[in-house]
Amino acid sequence: MVRTFATGATRDVDASKLDYEGFFSPLVMERFAQYMHGKRKLADGSLRDGDNWQKGMPRDSYMKSGFRHFFDWWTIHRGWKKIALEPLEVALCGLLFNVSGYLHEVIKSRLDAEAWVEAVRDEVAREQAAREGGEQLELPLTGGADLRGLAAREAGDTTFVGQVGPAGLSAVRGREGE
Repeated sequence: MVRTFATGATRDVDASKLDYEGFFSPLVMERFAQYMHGKRKLADGSLRDGDNWQKGMPRDSYMKSGFRHFFDWWTIHRGWKKIALEPLEVALCGLLFNVSGYLHEVIKSRLDAEAWVEAVRDEVAREQAAREGGEQLELPLTGGADLRGLAAREAGDTTFVGQVGPAGLSAVRGREGE
């Protein structure tokens, strides 16, 4: 379907496209940016990059901090503003930061896992192509720039066992000590 504007210009209907402009509030984004900017100053007076948090933090850190901000939000919501440790907007911005950071880590892990699976599939298929039949391959997961090693270290995995046969690739990942 096509939209036609008064000027005669045309565009596709955007019903299936993500509506970033509609999903976000400029009021919220402005306040959140102010909050985040206020958190950039380090003890030595220097400013960290605004995207410093994207380098990665443990999920537990986001959870614990987020819960403290949630607790203040909840306390204020219940009418106990005087005992909250921070004002409502600060609590909400802190919660938004921690939820966003946690989600960022979840998505990074999913993307890393997908890349890991694809890299292992490719490696197993290459090695299997050099052999006849569907014999089992055991590939030690090592470090370095190898995606298997990166994903394995984070998950505690030490060995990938792959089987390529008529039905394709099947895989079992083992944990150290199993």
